[in-house]
Amino acid sequence: MGVFTLVAQTETPPAYRYVSVEGPVTSVRPATLDGDRRPMARRYLGVELGDRFVESGAEGEENEVFTMRPERWRTVDYTKLPGGF
Repeated sequence: MGVFTLVAQTETPPAYRYVSVEGPVTSVRPATLDGDRRPMARRYLGVELGDRFVESGAEGEENEVFTMRPERWRTVDYTKLPGGF
């Protein structure tokens, strides 16, 4: 099925930090509105704004959920250095 990498980072000094994870794809399935998209939108935007974001999406828009088995992790956190970045 392939391999993918996911990265999350903060680029603003002195808080530069990131984490990446890489691994093989173990499954792919269609995303559902209430099972996948709405919970993710609410997690990052809060209930009200998350619901508005989801409802503003295009009808018939196709999204997929990729599941992976993490095999490699990389992290950097310059906020832990004495004196910062």
